[in-house]
Amino acid sequence: MSTDELKINIAQRIFNLSDERILHKINEFLKAENVVGYNLHGSLIPEKMYIEEMEAQQERINQGTAKFYTSEEVQKKIMDENHLGR
Repeated sequence: MSTDELKINIAQRIFNLSDERILHKINEFLKAENVVGYNLHGSLIPEKMYIEEMEAQQERINQGTAKFYTSEEVQKKIMDENHLGR
């Protein structure tokens, strides 16, 4: 079965589903596989992973354990680590 045939077959099967529980499972699976970006190494970032990381970061902010940097601090760190003069 070709990719296009497989897509059509899956779409038809989903279209004919009436079980809301299964439809919600399919929706959750597709949301988990939804790509929202790429990391520094070029790997895909699925929506579910992104949301989990944002929630974890929000928790660190709420607990007061998150570390923040000014743009000047970030620039200095990059310059220093790459031995670039100002």
